[in-house]
Amino acid sequence: MKKPKKILLIDDDEIFLTIATKILEPEYKIIVTTSCNGALKKIVSGVIPDLILLDIIMPEMDGWDTYRILKGISILHEVPIVFLTSLNSVLDRQRANEIGATGYITKPIEREYLLKRIEGIFIEKDKKNEQ
Repeated sequence: MKKPKKILLIDDDEIFLTIATKILEPEYKIIVTTSCNGALKKIVSGVIPDLILLDIIMPEMDGWDTYRILKGISILHEVPIVFLTSLNSVLDRQRANEIGATGYITKPIEREYLLKRIEGIFIEKDKKNEQ
């Protein structure tokens, strides 16, 4: 049996973290944190996710800066990062695309869409790794 893929979920909304975990947990191992610092602590302790889901609107440090920091860590270069946010403007979507984010999903999330989107990302990643 395959080891479940690990998803690092970074969001300051505890209720959203609970909901998203319930949606994703049957399929994936979910690691949650409420900040960039929390994510960095997990990574330093040896947690290397297969995918990162990242909110943009967070206190202390927003998702844009968190993305930049995470992508600056060599062991995370190949880890897809998807923004999962309530921001729904064309400019935010364009910015995410320009900086190289793997995806952009808006809240409120739809269970089936989220699962299909993540599955598609992992299929693409596996194809790349086979080449």
